[in-house]
Amino acid sequence: MNNKHVDIELLGSLDAVEEYIIVGPYWAGGLAPALKTLLNQFPRDKVHLVVTSIGSHVVDRSGYLSVHDITRNSGNEDMVIEGLVNSLLIT
Repeated sequence: MNNKHVDIELLGSLDAVEEYIIVGPYWAGGLAPALKTLLNQFPRDKVHLVVTSIGSHVVDRSGYLSVHDITRNSGNEDMVIEGLVNSLLIT
C-alpha cells in the first residue's frame, strides 16, 4: 500500500503561498500514498505537516516547518490544532 502511485493535479497556482498546511493520514507505519505524492510537490521547508492516525507518529520529521501528530489513542486533536494555530499566529 505504501508504494502505490497516486496522480494529483493541482488546479491553480500556489506560487504566492509562503507556507502550506498539509493534513493527511498515517497508515500502516507510513504516510498514505496520496499524502506522499502531494508532499513531493512542495518543499519541506514550507510545509506544516499534520498527520492523523490511531496511535503512530511520523518518524521522518526533518526539514518540515513543523510536524503535528493527531492520534485517536491519545485524543489530542484539539490540543494539536490549537498548538498549530497558536504557532502560526506568533510568526
